Amino acid sequence: MSLDGALQVNRVYGTTLDFLYLGRLESLSTSMARSFAEFSDVAES
Repeated sequence: MSLDGALQVNRVYGTTLDFLYLGRLESLSTSMARSFAEFSDVAES
């Protein structure tokens, strides 16, 4: 993902660049991290 693309995702969804580029779940807000973790659990089943 380009930096411009990542910044657009950040503006729209409030994700962090640490999460987008490095997968650092702890850099997200608690509610966003929880939602992502729940979605990931469903996707893996």
